[in-house]
Amino acid sequence: RKSNYDPRTFTTKLVPEISSTHTTLLIPILDIISSLAAHAEANGYSGSKLTKYFGFWLLTARRGAGTEDWKSFYMRWEVSGRMLEHLFLSWLRDENTKRPLPRRLQELVAQYPYTTSPDPTVDGLLTRPRFSTRRHDALFVRVEVVYADHVEVHSSRSPIGIFADALKSEPKSDSGGHFYLWDQLK
Repeated sequence: RKSNYDPRTFTTKLVPEISSTHTTLLIPILDIISSLAAHAEANGYSGSKLTKYFGFWLLTARRGAGTEDWKSFYMRWEVSGRMLEHLFLSWLRDENTKRPLPRRLQELVAQYPYTTSPDPTVDGLLTRPRFSTRRHDALFVRVEVVYADHVEVHSSRSPIGIFADALKSEPKSDSGGHFYLWDQLK
């Protein structure tokens, strides 16, 4: 951001800021990711997917804490993945100034950094890359089944039948606020 998104920022600004041992590790990893991402249609591994996989392991010194819950761990995982994704994209832009890249990689960085705003986004990172992992809302439903000794178990029940039975069921009277929520879901 400080260098006005110059295409050579990776080499001119970032590399001098990190140790040579880290640079020696980072650049070959980015080169491998770009080799795989150049053939994403054939192998199913986009640059975004690969950087999300490796970001946490490469950029995070603290892997986890005993008191950390899933949500905070996932947020750390996502932030480090996005950081590596931006490092990857800025490295690609830098490489594209030295030699022509495959068309697929040129498409990734054609509009990068996707913003020219001097202010960071809400989470302090650059805008989510256009080809980044998509976000989808999800609903988590836990289904617990208690069988009495005399009830016969139907092993060939279809998922639709189980879902229909679940919608007919009622929550326990001691479930508090869950009763209202279950009624709304139905």
